[in-house]
Amino acid sequence: MTGKTVTTLLLGVVFMPLLTLFGLSVGIDLPKDESISFLQIVTGTKLLHSLKLALIVGLMNSLFALCIAILFYHIRNKAIRHFFLLTLFFLFATAPIIYTSLLSELTLFHMLSPLLRTVIVLTLWLLPLASGIMILMMGYMDQSSLDTLKFLSLSKFSVFKEILLKQNYFPLLGTFFLIFMMTFVQEEVPSFFGYRTYAEDFLSRIILMESFESTLFYAFPFIILALGSAMIFYFLIRKNVWQLFDDLITPLKNFDFIHSQKVVYLSVILFVAVALFLLLGLIYKVEYTKLVSLFSENSSMLFNSFFLSFLAALSATLLSLYFVHYFNHSRQKIILLIALLSLYWFLPSSLTALVLLKFSQLFYSNSEVYAYILLLYGYVLRVLPVALIIMMIVSRHNDSSYLLKFIKISKWRLFFTIVLPVQWRKWLMVLVILFFLVLNEVTTTVLLVPPGFETMIVKIYNLMHYGDFKTVAFVSLLQSMLVLATLSLLTLTRGIYDKH
Repeated sequence: MTGKTVTTLLLGVVFMPLLTLFGLSVGIDLPKDESISFLQIVTGTKLLHSLKLALIVGLMNSLFALCIAILFYHIRNKAIRHFFLLTLFFLFATAPIIYTSLLSELTLFHMLSPLLRTVIVLTLWLLPLASGIMILMMGYMDQSSLDTLKFLSLSKFSVFKEILLKQNYFPLLGTFFLIFMMTFVQEEVPSFFGYRTYAEDFLSRIILMESFESTLFYAFPFIILALGSAMIFYFLIRKNVWQLFDDLITPLKNFDFIHSQKVVYLSVILFVAVALFLLLGLIYKVEYTKLVSLFSENSSMLFNSFFLSFLAALSATLLSLYFVHYFNHSRQKIILLIALLSLYWFLPSSLTALVLLKFSQLFYSNSEVYAYILLLYGYVLRVLPVALIIMMIVSRHNDSSYLLKFIKISKWRLFFTIVLPVQWRKWLMVLVILFFLVLNEVTTTVLLVPPGFETMIVKIYNLMHYGDFKTVAFVSLLQSMLVLATLSLLTLTRGIYDKH
């Protein structure tokens, strides 16, 4: 098959659930006994709760992330920068349900309202992600404009307003919309604290096996917001993509805005303290008298979670690598592809899983392999937008096709002898990020998992509702150790902080 045929088939497989969703949405007929109107859904209390929660978390994360990025570029020591990035990576790779399990046993935390507790947990989880995005995007600020400030007597407020905000409004907007939608479709954390959101109510309808037509009717707010977010996402990237990939921009190395290094290192210490709180809190709560029995009970589940997450992350990495390479000479096409696939990220994973279940009925099979393939399919769709974005960034200015004009060897030999040795660290970083995302995916796993199969994150989520915090602490510690081991491997390969 030609490259065009393969690409068409892959795009068909990727977009098939989206086409199915919109096809079913257009032809939906609300059951006669359904008394609620669409206007009542839009103005409903649970939907307003979701919007309020997403707005608060989105604003807090985007503004705090800008401050953290500024502090990051004040760190002069490369080793401390690297350590800070690893700490942020670890905090985001820790599932929000683990934050929930630790904070839920604090008396002071229980005195807060359900909304505030939900905001704290989601901010702890999403702030490292927002900070990483801002750190990456601030690296493309115009260094010459900052150097000019040394010869001008401007106040710090003027510098912040005229330089930082004007050059970073795109990352700020992009970060806000990303965090807003990730919070809006969040199903697990708000439900545990009793803060009823629209996403949690939607998931309940699926679990209670409401009629498909009725459930899909309630998905319209998600679809409308996801379409709007994807359009904004597309125009934001399109507007700034040429600047982002411009060779003439000097990467930002440091930023002379805060003269006191104590403030800078205080922020690093604060994030390290949160990471230690997670680890030491889990270690303290583990019941060591049952350690051997607990490990023997959960060792197979640990292997299953690792293998399944790795396989899904590897599939998404290879798929994103193929698409980025195929559309390498057409940035507009790859941006449009990312914007369309971002719908999988902006829609709740429960809706994607529901459509996959509905679509899979056309090819129903009792085969256990078929059930695993469907689960992997759901995982890949969930993380593919992230894979494409990161792969597009790390693959900039690395077009190796021109080598074919001068080196008369096969494409496969060129790949294994030149491209792979140069690019493998960056590809490994993409793989690890996707691995963490799949490892923490709860809803997709719950709805698509084959009978008798259990992952660590689902067991944590289930046991928390039964109050078995001792076992929760052990399984959470297992998952945290897996995250740390993976990060250690990435550090040894210099994958997370390799600019060349």
